[in-house]
Amino acid sequence: MLPQLPKAPWKNLNLHRMIHPRFKFNLWLAVQHRLATVERLQKIGIQVPMNCIFCNQEEDYFDHLFFNCHYSKQVWSRSLKWLGIHISIGSWQQELNWMCKVAKKKNAHAERLDVLLAVQHRLTTVERLQRIGIQVPMNCIFCNQEEDYFDHLFFNCHYSKQVWSRSLKWLGIHISIGSWQQELNWMCKVAKKKNAHAERLDVLLAVQHRLATVERLQKIGIQVPMNCIFCNQEEEYFDHLFFNCPYSKQVWSRSLKWLGIHRSIGSWKQELDWMCKVAKKKNAHAEITCCTFATVVYNIWRDRNTLRLRKGQVTVTRTCKDIAMHLHIQGRNTAAWQTVLNMLNPFP
Repeated sequence: MLPQLPKAPWKNLNLHRMIHPRFKFNLWLAVQHRLATVERLQKIGIQVPMNCIFCNQEEDYFDHLFFNCHYSKQVWSRSLKWLGIHISIGSWQQELNWMCKVAKKKNAHAERLDVLLAVQHRLTTVERLQRIGIQVPMNCIFCNQEEDYFDHLFFNCHYSKQVWSRSLKWLGIHISIGSWQQELNWMCKVAKKKNAHAERLDVLLAVQHRLATVERLQKIGIQVPMNCIFCNQEEEYFDHLFFNCPYSKQVWSRSLKWLGIHRSIGSWKQELDWMCKVAKKKNAHAEITCCTFATVVYNIWRDRNTLRLRKGQVTVTRTCKDIAMHLHIQGRNTAAWQTVLNMLNPFP
């Protein structure tokens, strides 16, 4: 019997299916400290200049190159910030340990990376593998009818087409599925709009407590300032953001008063329970109230990201105007909605 060897903690990181083979090989060498740095070259008798080629201030040792050198630290830091991850950069060992934990999770950042690779046609399809000399079976693993080229996989293969089609229908979007380029162009247009589908997605995430609040970010090891970005008085927990924070409470309260509904604002659970009852009613006012709730959740989350990520400015009045304008746009093709909306003030 072979001895039971300990598992490498970096296995999930280095064997991630989306990492390009070239990058994967370099990462494997780096994890085992086998990259040919000046330090290693001198050990085998090769004399080269010792100074770091980037900063020319320290010797080119592995621990300096990853990530004590200001050049490599800046590259890694800006890459993380681009992904919405704001953490201080530590040593190689600290970053490797953190990445091993991240590699075990299937979260939004991992999905964002997949989309980025797909947009740039950098996914390791059979087509790409063959270009770099790796011979693998050509047939699509899903349908076994066509070769596994990128344009077949997205979305000519009946499997991927069905997944995308059913996902869209679940969101209430009924369209014919085109090629990857057609779907990408359409999604780019959708991403620019503040529409009902974006709001529906935010409400879905909120109902399941899956919004990326500070509380959730810290659970996956991302350190960010804890204080609520609106009031700076409480920590940004989900229950504070909806609707214990004075900002979100005022937005929701003014939106309800605009609809002629006067009630005290409770916790997220109380408001959600009340909205579930309203949603069962079959009249225009109830439908508008449901749409208002979704729009409020969307706008509060948008304002939070504007302040926290883009350092912008928001006000309750401006947000309430955006909510009212959106509802008027949504209701312009529905006679029953127009009747109700025409009876309201221009904005909350």
